Amino acid sequence: MRKVLFELARIVPECNGRCDFCDFAKMLQNLINFLTFKLALPLATIAIIVGGFFWMFSGGNQERLEKGKKAIFGGVIGVLITFGAWLLINLFLHLVTGGDLSEILGHPWHEIECP
Repeated sequence: MRKVLFELARIVPECNGRCDFCDFAKMLQNLINFLTFKLALPLATIAIIVGGFFWMFSGGNQERLEKGKKAIFGGVIGVLITFGAWLLINLFLHLVTGGDLSEILGHPWHEIECP
């Protein structure tokens, strides 16, 4: 429980003086990263593992086999949608905060730097 609270507390960035739009964008980015990497990815992994168990222990039962395939397919599609959304949102936040597309190859583009 303490670790979850620590991760939630890291969503809000430290403001040096007054908070501005860049700090707000950083907070949005932290929230999206938390939802993607700390919530959606573990849930999708669990769905894939459970689907694998259903498939592996179906024992010839077509209903359990189909349930396993659907769980694995749903987990993989969930990961693809989540990472696609993460990519688009981070690119949008980077461009809105004054980032340049030529900078993408030079430094971590998915991190917003506040002055």
